[in-house]
Amino acid sequence: MKPSSVLMSNCNIFVEGNIDVSYYNHYLKIHLKELEKKDTIEEGYNYNFTICGGSEMKHVANKLNEREKK
Repeated sequence: MKPSSVLMSNCNIFVEGNIDVSYYNHYLKIHLKELEKKDTIEEGYNYNFTICGGSEMKHVANKLNEREKK
């Protein structure tokens, strides 16, 4: 097990696809600007995005199946 695979973030945000991730990142930046607390949270440490539906999920599942076959 790699050390980086053990680190868990404080919050998981469930989204349908990669486009949702870019929208939520943009909204978080706007929110932080309004709070005047720039760079206080980081993706991967304070929060993570988890793809849980849509066509992207099929793509992720196919990649995982290909890794298991090797």
